[in-house]
Amino acid sequence: MKYPLTLRVCVLFLAFITLGLFGNSTLLAQGPDDNNSSIIFTSNDNLRSAPSVIFRIENTLTPPSEYFEYLEMNFFPPSSIEQISPGVFHIYDLSPFNTYTLEFKGNGPMLLGVTTADISKILRHILGFGALDPDRLIAADATCDGRVSAADLVDIRKVILGKAPAFGCGVSWKFVPASSEFLYVGTTIDLGTIKAIKIGHAN
Repeated sequence: MKYPLTLRVCVLFLAFITLGLFGNSTLLAQGPDDNNSSIIFTSNDNLRSAPSVIFRIENTLTPPSEYFEYLEMNFFPPSSIEQISPGVFHIYDLSPFNTYTLEFKGNGPMLLGVTTADISKILRHILGFGALDPDRLIAADATCDGRVSAADLVDIRKVILGKAPAFGCGVSWKFVPASSEFLYVGTTIDLGTIKAIKIGHAN
């Protein structure tokens, strides 16, 4: 049975429109009670490519592949994160016009990278024979009292000799900044670089 040309054209046109509506990974559904409201369901790939937040982490000791097993990142409210390259992170699945807080913590072995050479370096700094740079000043403050003194040498020595399970700080890493708060307005944000500093590793 042959159909008129106009009918076949209409069928092809409807098929084209249907593919255009349902072939996309994003679906738009109207709300039942409000003609102006809509819900958008988007695939994970689209969420990752949407405007989001990026930041970098640099540490004073190990390559990123070795260090990040000790890294703990907390987000409030919860969101998704992935490492897009060594030391570079991407936060996605964010809600516009929300304020987010990002906190960093680091555990792992207290003596990771810490040796008697670090004690010698800190001692030279205390005696005035060699100043430590800002990152190593933070690393040398094992007691977390805000200064570098003989107390830090004693603290580190106790851990090396196995006479204490942890530094006076109680943690293995410090972060600068330790937390970051930002308002996400729907555009890409670069939080910059967070420094992960291994306590005790001043050499």
